[in-house]
Amino acid sequence: MVERELSKAGFDSSQISGGGLKVTTTFDEDAQKAAVETSQRYTKQSAEAVGRKASKLHAALASVDVNTGEVIALYGGPDFVKNSRNWATTPRPTASTFKAYALAAGLKDGYSLLSRFNGNTFTPPGDARPVRNEFSHQYGSSVDLIKATASSINTAFVDLTSRMDNGPRKIMKMAQAAGAPKGAGWDNNYRIPLGTAEVSPLAQASAYATFANDGVAVSSHVVREVRDRKGNVVYEAQPEKKRAVTDDIAHDVTHALSTVVEEGTGRAVQTLERPVAGKTGTKDRTNADGSSDVVSAWFVAYTRQISTAVMYVAGKDGNGDLDNYARPGDSTFFGGTYPALTWADYMKTATKGQAVRQFPGPAYVNREEIPQ
Repeated sequence: MVERELSKAGFDSSQISGGGLKVTTTFDEDAQKAAVETSQRYTKQSAEAVGRKASKLHAALASVDVNTGEVIALYGGPDFVKNSRNWATTPRPTASTFKAYALAAGLKDGYSLLSRFNGNTFTPPGDARPVRNEFSHQYGSSVDLIKATASSINTAFVDLTSRMDNGPRKIMKMAQAAGAPKGAGWDNNYRIPLGTAEVSPLAQASAYATFANDGVAVSSHVVREVRDRKGNVVYEAQPEKKRAVTDDIAHDVTHALSTVVEEGTGRAVQTLERPVAGKTGTKDRTNADGSSDVVSAWFVAYTRQISTAVMYVAGKDGNGDLDNYARPGDSTFFGGTYPALTWADYMKTATKGQAVRQFPGPAYVNREEIPQ
């Protein structure tokens, strides 16, 4: 990754491999060690708990500094020789973590955290099949976006998408503005918030950092500085910064994502004992015989200083069934279990010594209008 970044910055191969350059990366040694140790420990633990091989289960972790875009830790797999794929830079279905972008798009479109949407099974306009919540749970005909986010209510987010003019496109545009590049599965339909869209853990960490950074997206990078053989600085990182959303919208997104940790599916990370905003995600795939597999599980969250994404996938190509590794007693491989536990344990090291900073309070944009 460093070599690619240097090449993009204008250094040729002879300079990179034999030019006597001193390259300072952005990685934090303690955080990087924690990323490796924590990811490998939970991979082994989840595999051994069900009597399976850990080599078929892949944990990925990417962690960035919210303000600077510096990548402070990255875990893409245990052995480059056996498997050279970097899972931390490999896009896979984002599941319900994509709802953060739908939320931001809805707020930009004139809705409020207090706007209410359908919490029950329903069939979207022009669709042939109904959209359901996990386990077909019914939350009522009217739930606000705070509750919808905390409980990851699929129907409410599909309802939101269908009510916006060109809703799917607005959500995809918001995700890209935040820092998630468009890729496979970015389908232009009302179910886009449910996470068929594929994004890598590194891009997810960067995009969520945008909300922590008051709506300003900062490009992630792994090279901080380069000096020549004489000690002269010949390169300094100057990451691109762009405003993706207003600070008020970013604060409202953060408020809603905070409820996921406080009362929703991300409660496992409360052990960090500092304000956290984030989202769990578990992506199902329906097979031809009617059975279903879980193909990805996520926890993406941030403090005021650090944004970290954790993804679990299975199989050689990362499209296997994660349910084979579900925690004993669980009905499926939830994003709120091993991904969230990996995130919390890593972040204990990554945030060590940092001030405990509170998030700005919600602005409740558009609360006076609240379209229905």
